[in-house]
Amino acid sequence: MKNLKQLGSAELVSHTKALVLRERETTSEILWCLRSIQQKMIYAEYSYSSLFEFAVKHLGYSGGAASRRIRAMEFLKDVPETEAALNEGKVSLTTVASLQSYLQHEKKKRRDNKEEQISLETKKDLLLQIENKSKTECEKIFVSLSPVLEDKILGTEKARVLTPDKTELKLVAEEKLMQNIQRLRELSAHKNPNLSYAEIFLMSTEFMLEKIDPQRQEQKRAREQVKKQANKKEEKDETASSPENLAVQNSSSPLENPPPRFSTSSVDPPLRHR
Repeated sequence: MKNLKQLGSAELVSHTKALVLRERETTSEILWCLRSIQQKMIYAEYSYSSLFEFAVKHLGYSGGAASRRIRAMEFLKDVPETEAALNEGKVSLTTVASLQSYLQHEKKKRRDNKEEQISLETKKDLLLQIENKSKTECEKIFVSLSPVLEDKILGTEKARVLTPDKTELKLVAEEKLMQNIQRLRELSAHKNPNLSYAEIFLMSTEFMLEKIDPQRQEQKRAREQVKKQANKKEEKDETASSPENLAVQNSSSPLENPPPRFSTSSVDPPLRHR
């Protein structure tokens, strides 16, 4: 490995670009390897029941990472042109996997409806359509192609209890909501650059409850009243202990040892000169 501290700016960027290209090539090569392992059922030689189990338990992928690679591999098998698109960065592993998920759904739907399956040319055209697109943009394309898919993707809102203090929520966000979430993230980036959906929802619900919840408004008024009383007492104590007030108090209070008073009768009469 090169000593990155010794590289100049241009050399460092060039080295990074070379690594990115190698990373893309490695990704497509891994997909071909997975394809070969599946074809030869090599996973069974290692006592695994499926390629997925082999990828998770033997290769060390997470469940999601293994699933994405297997779906992308299945599309690559049908459309070898995917390798060049991956190597050139036109598509990503995630978007190719998303495309394959759409095709699997369409395959099942068309089989059930006894319709003609999607052709190879259509698959190649779909690959072109998802070039330089995000996963969300790809899903919008798939929904536009198959309105029935919208019901499958949207589903219904769900709340599933995971632990005593955690619940998993499933909901569908309209475009306006996603724009609002993105704006909140931008405004909060200086405090929390990685604001999660859960944190955004918590902030939003807390803000609304402070505005419309009668119980919270009553608690707020009570806190403000206590604060006002504390401020008044503090102002009163400060006034009482001020130098001006102490001076007034000292001038108006009787002295502990007042000077003796003399009556005129006790004063010796003035001497008369003879």
